[in-house]
Amino acid sequence: MPNSKTRILIVEDEAIVAADLENKLNRLGYHVVGASAHGAEAVDLTGSCRPDVVLMDIRLAGPMDGIDAAEIIRSRHGLPVVFLTAHSDQTTLERARLTEPFGYILKPYDERELRTSIEMARYRHLLNRQLRESREDLNRAQAVAHTGSWRLDVRKNELKWSDENWRIFGVTPGTPLTYETFLGTVHPEDRANVHEKWSAALRGEPYDVEHRIIVGNAVKWVRECAELEFNAQGELLGGFGTTQDITEMKAMQRREREDSIRLAWGQSAMDTINAMQEGVALLELDGTIVTVNPAVEKLTGLPNGTIIGQNLETLMPGFLSGNSLKRVRNGLAQLRRGEIPAFLPLLMTRPDGKYFHVLPSVSLMVAPEGGRRVAVLTLRDLTEMHEATQRLERSERKYRELVENANSIIMRISPEQTITFFNEYAQVFFGYEAGEVVGRNVLGTIAREVDSEGHNLRELLRDISEHPETHGSNENENVCKDGRRVWVHWANRAIRDDQGNVVEILCVGTDITRRREMEAEALRYQQRLRELTERLVVTEEEERWRISRYIHDTIIQNLALSCIRLGTMEKPLTAARQNEEADKLHQVGKLLEEAIDECRMVMSDLTPALLYELGLGSALKDLAQQLGQKHHLSITADVDGLPELDNPLRGLLFMSAREFVMNALKHAGPCAIHVTAGVRGNDVVIQVEDTGKGFDSTVVHAHPDRHGGFGLFSIRQRLEGLGGHLDIRSTPGQGTTATIRVPMVDRS
Repeated sequence: MPNSKTRILIVEDEAIVAADLENKLNRLGYHVVGASAHGAEAVDLTGSCRPDVVLMDIRLAGPMDGIDAAEIIRSRHGLPVVFLTAHSDQTTLERARLTEPFGYILKPYDERELRTSIEMARYRHLLNRQLRESREDLNRAQAVAHTGSWRLDVRKNELKWSDENWRIFGVTPGTPLTYETFLGTVHPEDRANVHEKWSAALRGEPYDVEHRIIVGNAVKWVRECAELEFNAQGELLGGFGTTQDITEMKAMQRREREDSIRLAWGQSAMDTINAMQEGVALLELDGTIVTVNPAVEKLTGLPNGTIIGQNLETLMPGFLSGNSLKRVRNGLAQLRRGEIPAFLPLLMTRPDGKYFHVLPSVSLMVAPEGGRRVAVLTLRDLTEMHEATQRLERSERKYRELVENANSIIMRISPEQTITFFNEYAQVFFGYEAGEVVGRNVLGTIAREVDSEGHNLRELLRDISEHPETHGSNENENVCKDGRRVWVHWANRAIRDDQGNVVEILCVGTDITRRREMEAEALRYQQRLRELTERLVVTEEEERWRISRYIHDTIIQNLALSCIRLGTMEKPLTAARQNEEADKLHQVGKLLEEAIDECRMVMSDLTPALLYELGLGSALKDLAQQLGQKHHLSITADVDGLPELDNPLRGLLFMSAREFVMNALKHAGPCAIHVTAGVRGNDVVIQVEDTGKGFDSTVVHAHPDRHGGFGLFSIRQRLEGLGGHLDIRSTPGQGTTATIRVPMVDRS
């Protein structure tokens, strides 16, 4: 008997026929949920009554006939339609066939025929739905496993690919498929091997090959397996095969091989292995376990003593079953042949019933004892990754709430720079309602085509849209609704579709207006400091010249005149044999001469003659020679190639270099000192290097009053005021190097 819950919708334009049909259906135990004589009305009733089967007359009153109505019902609701008609001409049948009906009953009909057609329609509909769900499940499973499939039927000349197979090869679904099309996707270096394997498969040999394919500009690794079908005469009938995307697995295997044990298992190597979080086991090629690290015990839940000495062939059934166990056994067979097996991630069950995900990988090495080959099995625990994926999905649900409540400007723009999203913070910041800017271009709303500093923002926005990877962040001037100009730091990220095309740019902005104002103020202060420093250097130089001229024109002249007059007084006393008085005058004369020499040394320190007559290089060479002779040390100067410098700058550089040489003489102990001076780029660079006992350079920075530190502090301040830099590097026992760097600029 039919199911009493089977719901039937009758579409018949002859009322008597419709009433008779309803009586028959009621006697058969069906439930008639409605009846209609018009196609359009039947479509609406299908949506509201939700019948299980629609009995449809082909010829109906009104502009829409039964065939058109059946097509709409099939496309909208996917319900089975059985045609009832007295017309059996070829044209009508052909039109009806295109709607994929579930039955076709010619009038007149009896109850038995009616019931049979309805039940067959329900059964076929159920089978179709199950088949569709199975296909969807298969496609999802293949996508998860990165494994596609194909079916070849030589008799029908058909080659069908699954959805995942199209995706793996990067071929547009529906593209005509030939062997040449497939071979064209294979990497040129692997093409000959793949062709050879396929030719061998056509001769009846197994087809199992790993090779590379070219997908766009990327290279993928795939593993292909196939079983071909032949007739008794050895002619190919067809076949079934799978394509597994093993690109990630290959990459992971490569990393595992790089990390695996390359040396024998000495104690140091085992210490390293034992510290690894991945499970590592050393195996004989027959699968016998030699040793395992603690991570294997943690993963499997089995003590070390119960694992070592066992064979994986007998151990794995306690953790795996079905196809997973079969794949592992196939891998062990490859290992026994000396090949490196490739594995997919496995879901394993511990003895305590807990599940864990692992990715096995195997590498081969040569043991030092006897030179035999052994295998290193690495088990990477993926359980946390699976859990992290689930957490990520939960976090994505909070995305919109986070964006809407974030204390940052967040907006999205199209590649044409049209604003598509404007969060609440952005609305408050710029003074616009979302409806005032969404759908409008960035230019003309929150930005001008050219900002106040002359930057072309139209070109910047175009570059961001076309090359988002090179514009991860940018800073530019924006405009609020009230006309205020503000500065914003933007962080940009491209949002792409499945084909990799940029569909939107996500822009997250931070207000940096105050920072920009402070930076501008700091630049003004720096410029003012540099001007003051230059004036200070010039003033110091002028003051040294004034003091030097005063010493020369006044003090030295007075001392020299005093010496002359003492000489005239000494001669009469000597002649009068007043020797004691003459000796006193002579001693006073010597003191005056020493005072004159000291004054000349002070003049030389203040304004070295060579510095202003022959330049900085000659002055540094003379300084090295004079101090070397005085202190009996090796002091050398390499100063070729120095340009002509203005007086204040060369005076500062000379005084700074002399300060470092004098510090080395005072504190470095017996050592060699070398002075170099030259030009690097647009900078004058002077370096003073000694081989003395050195010191802790942090002490100089922390305590500027020690070891000449105040002089160093003064030098550093003057150099930095001129845009220069002072660097001191020293290590106790290894000497000291001081480097002075000042830019050459027009200071006129």
